Amino acid sequence: MRVFAGLSAAFLAAAALSCASPAGRHVKTAHTYEQMDNFPGAVAEWREAQRLDPENAEAAKALQTNAERIRTASDACYLKGIEHYTNGKLDEAMDAWLDCLRLTPDNAKAGEYLKKARDKKKSIESYK
Repeated sequence: MRVFAGLSAAFLAAAALSCASPAGRHVKTAHTYEQMDNFPGAVAEWREAQRLDPENAEAAKALQTNAERIRTASDACYLKGIEHYTNGKLDEAMDAWLDCLRLTPDNAKAGEYLKKARDKKKSIESYK
């Protein structure tokens, strides 16, 4: 009985070749990051794979997919921050907006709300 029954020889050869090439190592690392939901890390690895192998169609598609995942996760963190802020949970709101900014550092709205929450917390603590 063959261990890899069902996998084509071409697929196995391509997988072996991809891991042997410099770009292939980045592809493998990118997949690992994706499994860990570390999409910024995956994007960095996919970019490096694409730099080393500009014709790599998998890298181009994965960059687009991971960019969408980052936007979705960032939007979810942003909205969670709004929800917490509205409910008076300033620490949780700040944590959510910090997560948002880790995913999308240029998110001006998250930065503004984070500053508002910090200012509000300082104001509340000054009355204690």
